[in-house]
Amino acid sequence: MGGRLTLLTVRPDGPWPGVGDAGYRQALTGLSGHYPVVLSDATGAPEDARQAAVALADQVVIRADASVAGARTASDLLDRLAAEGRGELARGGVVVFAPARSGVPGTDGRAVAVRHLVAHFRTRCRGVVVLPRRRTRARAAAVLELAALTGDAMADR
Repeated sequence: MGGRLTLLTVRPDGPWPGVGDAGYRQALTGLSGHYPVVLSDATGAPEDARQAAVALADQVVIRADASVAGARTASDLLDRLAAEGRGELARGGVVVFAPARSGVPGTDGRAVAVRHLVAHFRTRCRGVVVLPRRRTRARAAAVLELAALTGDAMADR
């Protein structure tokens, strides 16, 4: 079974239509014996499915806007993992900062110097990746850095 990367997604209306949380937990448990589980976002999942994904996750990747609100959200997620007894998962995680979206509801509009975000989160987790605003070679390099960080953690599994 090795050699393939499987992506599981959780829809807000349930993991898979007709399967339910118990089926999701069972499927995820079975797959976790063969594949690394990378948790990238479980915020829209039902609580039982979120807990199953967190319990079986080998690593976590958090995407956040490069803003005060984004940094606060990423920090809160790392704190929650630690409070749930998954401090090692939080410390082994990767935070990906995307350019802050101005004028988007839910953002506080305050910019943060990216160097401050990087310095702070490097003390909290294994890696920090900053995506440039424009789709350039620098952005491609950032995506490759994220892939390398994720792949390294899989190799350590």
